[in-house]
Amino acid sequence: MLHYNISKKINTRYAKNLWKNATSSNQKEQFYLLFALCNRRDFSCCHWNENRKENNEVSKYANALILDLEKDIEMINVIIYSANQISYRIDSLSNYIRNTQLEDISNLTLLSLTWIRVYRPYMWNRATLDGLKGSGSLSLFKNKGLSKKIVEYDAFTKHMDEDYHTDDIQANNALQLLSSVVNNNYQNIKELSELFRVSTNSGELADVYSSPIYMESEEYDLSLITNDINAVNHAVNSYIRLQFNLRIRTQVELPQMIQDAKDLIELLKKESKLSTSDQDKFDDLDKSESVKEEIKYL
Repeated sequence: MLHYNISKKINTRYAKNLWKNATSSNQKEQFYLLFALCNRRDFSCCHWNENRKENNEVSKYANALILDLEKDIEMINVIIYSANQISYRIDSLSNYIRNTQLEDISNLTLLSLTWIRVYRPYMWNRATLDGLKGSGSLSLFKNKGLSKKIVEYDAFTKHMDEDYHTDDIQANNALQLLSSVVNNNYQNIKELSELFRVSTNSGELADVYSSPIYMESEEYDLSLITNDINAVNHAVNSYIRLQFNLRIRTQVELPQMIQDAKDLIELLKKESKLSTSDQDKFDDLDKSESVKEEIKYL
């Protein structure tokens, strides 16, 4: 049986070559049938495997990217919560310093209000997105606006990574200024630091002050290592600057990222559904009795 692979680019010269190679009348009849069938089906019969492969790939990437975006949203929500807790602690810090004279500032209280670090680094789920970009499969999406939004989302994640670097530098600057103000040399500093770390995540300072670990630290009665109120204010100002950055993240940028991710998820669901629908059409065509009847003679 003679088999020919006729593509959409078939032309007169190619057809003549096929005809020239068809040596028997039976082969020529098979050529006529194959050529007519491809024309009638708009060459779909010759591209079933290609279209099936592309539709499967689109559906696979769309579903995988949906899962990655859902994980991104979960991660962003955790970071928003953490950044908000840090911001609340800085509010308490600024209120405490604003309403307390230098000689009345407690070293331990100031330490508890400043034992904060920046939120954790972003951990974007980029595996599927990197695969899409690396394979060139973004071009397979039928909705070209979707491809654009995916690229924009990827760029936004990289922008947020840069913002994290900025916030981390600001937090380190604040810590450096604080190191010339607060005495950390408590005998139980290991337990105390863990108490402060946990409280920053929970935001419950009352639990800190009533803790046996904190009360033990009070007995050491350590004082500030400076008598300069300006040094204290410089350190506090640096934390307030960090708080300003955090508010931009939690009130503007990160909520926008969540919304962008949700919008992408909806578009990807539609894209996956569309690809599945197209695949069903090809499967129905593949099952067509008339097509099967014609193909079996080729």
